[in-house]
Amino acid sequence: MSRIHPVQLLLDEHRMIEDVLGAFEIKLRGLPATPFPGQWFFDVLDFFRHFVEGCHHNKEEEMIFPQLRAAGLLEQHDAGGAYLDRLEAGLPAAWDGDWNAVDQFRSEGLAYVRFLRDHIAREDELLHWVARQPVNEQEIDRLQEEAEPEHFHQMSYEIYQKYLAVADKLLSNQAA
Repeated sequence: MSRIHPVQLLLDEHRMIEDVLGAFEIKLRGLPATPFPGQWFFDVLDFFRHFVEGCHHNKEEEMIFPQLRAAGLLEQHDAGGAYLDRLEAGLPAAWDGDWNAVDQFRSEGLAYVRFLRDHIAREDELLHWVARQPVNEQEIDRLQEEAEPEHFHQMSYEIYQKYLAVADKLLSNQAA
């Protein structure tokens, strides 16, 4: 029985994350907007924090940890969290209409978009290499089981599905 390589799951998540990044960038470039789309930004930061940082990066680290460390990508995961810390800290003041905070949020958000796009491109190269390595059916089964959401920060399948729905909602509401 032929199975889909678990690395494909990570690559598919990268495409979804890039789609959300694109919507985020469009919203950021539209600032300053009146009214400030605070709820949308709150939801996108929640997606980045819990799905990207809490689930996706942990999958990568546990499934392909040695290759990530050698490529220096684990340090980038920490840097991504630092961007989100700054964005989350600046959101309340921007949401309240502080124009300096809006400008800082926009600047920091665009820097995060550039950072994460570059990071994903580097990881894609590594993931394509990993996917080409010889692997038997038992190893694919083991990796697929390890790729299940509940193995990462106690994220249940339902919560994982919630964040897939959040991504869809963000993308469908990007013009709002």
